[in-house]
Amino acid sequence: MRRVPADIGAKLQKIYELDKSLEECVINVDEKAKKINGCFLSKSEVHFTEKDSGECIAIVMMHDKQRHWFHLHHPIHSSPCFRYDAAGHVHTNPHSVGRTLAKRMVPSPHFHKFTEDGLEYAYRTKVVDEEEAALSNPSLAFHAFCSEGKVACSSDDNPSLEFKPSLFPEEALDPLEGHHFP
Repeated sequence: MRRVPADIGAKLQKIYELDKSLEECVINVDEKAKKINGCFLSKSEVHFTEKDSGECIAIVMMHDKQRHWFHLHHPIHSSPCFRYDAAGHVHTNPHSVGRTLAKRMVPSPHFHKFTEDGLEYAYRTKVVDEEEAALSNPSLAFHAFCSEGKVACSSDDNPSLEFKPSLFPEEALDPLEGHHFP
């Protein structure tokens, strides 16, 4: 788990609590997306206040879109002020004093945010516990991320994550479908 100075942690916690709005309601994962370390990276500007903005970032593995992550970044620190991990290792919250190791472990999918003391911690919500299988779909997980992170659109639309199917081979149409060979 990350630790930031307490004054930064307090600011990141306050930023998390704010209602936020995306500049663009749809984040597209398409051929224009940046490609880094086998992942597509797409982003939209997010407004924390009228004068204060940062980035909402969607990261999706190129060959397995069930592995995805979402981040909210604010310029006061390089660590995301809020994030969602769909896949990865189990996180342990070391600052959960008096709890057994088993109760401190947080499996993926889960969210991360900072305490006012500057400690980052992982947690799951009722939605994650009840809809874990559905959240392997990045579009549905993005909706849960926006709901938990208090991220809306500047218009009345709901934020969404959209994909170009041909970028993900398992979803691309079969060019031979409908053709019969002797």
